[in-house]
Amino acid sequence: MKRNPNLNYACLPMENAYNVRELGGYATKKGSVTNHHQFLRSENLTDITEEDKTFLIEYGLQRLLTYEAEKKHLFTQIHFGGMRQ
Repeated sequence: MKRNPNLNYACLPMENAYNVRELGGYATKKGSVTNHHQFLRSENLTDITEEDKTFLIEYGLQRLLTYEAEKKHLFTQIHFGGMRQ
């Protein structure tokens, strides 16, 4: 799959993850716009390929925050892309 980590995608082109969305470009209440390559949202990244992982690292992903309502966990932070804890 051909993809460029320098582009601003609305929906990121992933092989084994669906509906991975960029949250950059949205207007804020204060009149500014959210930055691209800062926040993504997705359902499940557990089955991503190594190519998907490399793409996300090149795109700028550094941390994953997971929310599990049924377990009543607020957020679990997972460092991604070789980031230290």
